Amino acid sequence: MLVLVDIDQARRAQIEADSARKFAESVVESVQTPLLVLRRDLRVRIANRAFFQSYHLRPADVENQFFYEVSGQRWNLPGLRTALERLSSDQESIEPLELEQECPESGRRTVLIDACRVHPDGENQILVAMEDITAQRRAERILVEEQQRLQRSVRVGETALHDSEAALLHTREELRALTASLLNTQEEERRRVSRELHDDLSQKVAKLQFDVESLEQRLPPHLMDGKKPLLAIRDEIGTLANDLRRIAHQLHPAALDHLGLAVAIRTYSREFSEREGFPVQFTARKVPARIPPDVASSLYRIVQEALRNVAKHAGKTSVKITLAGGSKQLSLSIRDHGMGFDKHSVQHKGGLGLIGMQERVRLVRGEFSLEAQPGRGTAIMVRVPLK
Repeated sequence: MLVLVDIDQARRAQIEADSARKFAESVVESVQTPLLVLRRDLRVRIANRAFFQSYHLRPADVENQFFYEVSGQRWNLPGLRTALERLSSDQESIEPLELEQECPESGRRTVLIDACRVHPDGENQILVAMEDITAQRRAERILVEEQQRLQRSVRVGETALHDSEAALLHTREELRALTASLLNTQEEERRRVSRELHDDLSQKVAKLQFDVESLEQRLPPHLMDGKKPLLAIRDEIGTLANDLRRIAHQLHPAALDHLGLAVAIRTYSREFSEREGFPVQFTARKVPARIPPDVASSLYRIVQEALRNVAKHAGKTSVKITLAGGSKQLSLSIRDHGMGFDKHSVQHKGGLGLIGMQERVRLVRGEFSLEAQPGRGTAIMVRVPLK
């Protein structure tokens, strides 16, 4: 009779463990960003509802397929393949990658791919998140095209110079207002999603982990077969909690709001240096305790964009970042000793990252300057007035 009771308890423990696993999967399913989980061989293990809806796919089209073969091989790109293969071996995360895709259902879109390694059941797997930034990039391209078109129209003739300058100024202000609105909207949306992940989903996951631990502690010691799956689920939930915190931090670091700009840049610089494998030195001097939120957000995003450019184009080098305060202004400098480039050719091509940094500085009434030469590195200087 005692054996029957033990078997019944074990069955109930297994049922509760399965229920906890399903609840953890439902938390991932509730995230509105398209997500994939890949096995170590880069076959798709699971995908959430947002992914299927965004790409008009069914589970049968995706699950257990090689990631590069899903949906007409739209992700079969050398840079992404190399990054994911590094993740499947020894790297914990990658710097977000921006990709262009042709989608039969929605036309051409721009997608930001973010991925990191996770370890459910002790197995290396890869969590892939996909953010559609098509609207932002389209607005930036419109800004570049309109600026070039209006600059050409100014040269048509001196007789219409006054009217052309007035039209140029009017259109430029309208486009800058549109860009400012897009940047502010994007920043607010990132802050909202980050807060939702941190304050809502992370709390639910924490409660789930507590419930599983409580269930494991209530089981009699001799029911070891019932405890093993619970311990595995507890570890998976802990990994999920860490992934949620990492994604929330990348969207909008809480340190920027609670600990200040200097701490946020120092933390990001250290993480970036560890991930990319070259030194990033950060120095802060006389930084005010209070910095307007729009100024702090703009300077933080400029540091992110600048370091991404270093990783993409400068080669293995060193970077020095300095943030210095004064009585009336805040200055930021970012210098590397990498390959450098011809800044005139880049400006002629309309580099969107450079234009984005310039627009962010302009929105906070600051000054932006760039020094670059092939083979002699790059230096970015920003000065922003303080109220």
